[in-house]
Amino acid sequence: MRKGVWFEIVLDRLGLAEKVVERLVEEKLKNGLYTETTGTVPVSFSTVVSENGTSAILLCFTENNAVLAEKAIKELHETLRKEIDELAKLKARLQVLKSDRDVFERNGIEVVAWWRNSIKLLAL
Repeated sequence: MRKGVWFEIVLDRLGLAEKVVERLVEEKLKNGLYTETTGTVPVSFSTVVSENGTSAILLCFTENNAVLAEKAIKELHETLRKEIDELAKLKARLQVLKSDRDVFERNGIEVVAWWRNSIKLLAL
């Protein structure tokens, strides 16, 4: 096991796929853990483990960075929680739009384009 200071963040995926959370974490940790208040804190090890609708993010920092890492972890947790919440809302909205499209098609109306907040319809 690696020596250092370990942190764990547990997040509810809110119905999102494991890969979505993994990609979010990968983006956030690309060049170390960066937050506006702490700057970049080097991460010596990180992994994401997902099971039963939640994801656990395990992070290891060197002991020199323990104080900064603790602050950065709190910000990372809040940021990831907000992004997952937003993506879950977008996913739900997309499902509604897909079901609307199916209703239109069953009634003989083809959806030809979505443009910003309006839908152009073509009667068959």
